[in-house]
Amino acid sequence: MSRRVNLALLALVALLVGCGTSDNGVATKTAQEILSATRAAAEEASSVHVASRSTFANTSLILDARLAKATGEAHASLLGITVEAIRSGGTLYVRGNRAFSRNLEHTLGVRVPAGRWLKGPTSGALEQAASFVEFNRELPVALGGSGKATKGAVTKVAGHSAIEVIQAHELSKATLYVSTTGEPYPLKLINRGRESGRTTFTEWNDPVHVDPPAHAIDISQLPKAGG
Repeated sequence: MSRRVNLALLALVALLVGCGTSDNGVATKTAQEILSATRAAAEEASSVHVASRSTFANTSLILDARLAKATGEAHASLLGITVEAIRSGGTLYVRGNRAFSRNLEHTLGVRVPAGRWLKGPTSGALEQAASFVEFNRELPVALGGSGKATKGAVTKVAGHSAIEVIQAHELSKATLYVSTTGEPYPLKLINRGRESGRTTFTEWNDPVHVDPPAHAIDISQLPKAGG
């Protein structure tokens, strides 16, 4: 095989390997344009893994969620309440600790069996837990709010090239890291200030498989408290 053919093959391999890793041009945009691009890319994605830990006034929220358009699963912890949530279409399955059960009992006026999976529609009584596994509700919250934005440096996040976008909020300064290769997906969000925390966005477009529990109790069938 000639040297010319070898060089052509190497060029082809380099092209194929580089597919999806080419510069996407966001680093040349303004901060607001980068935010618009990354939010649009996130909304068009089919799934993502969001892992977050944040603190405000000595209160911590921990969230680990795999979100897709029609399914999702999450583990969350806040104010001593821990909950597992699984979404399959319009049905939500939840299970929590005793603090979660007491809160649900107080809200609905029913008796909740300890440690049992419950199910119900994603709207209504379980709507607050459903927000953790709704792709189009949790992702905008995780990405942060609006406000004046400035562009930071090009850096690396878990081996990926990324551009910083810095926003000053009332309680914190947020730095969002946006991929500069392939789709301009958000990769990481760091909050510093009175509200602090770290959120990572990984496994974009990976399949999300959920396994709804077989013997969940419909919340409409729970006995009334004192009944």
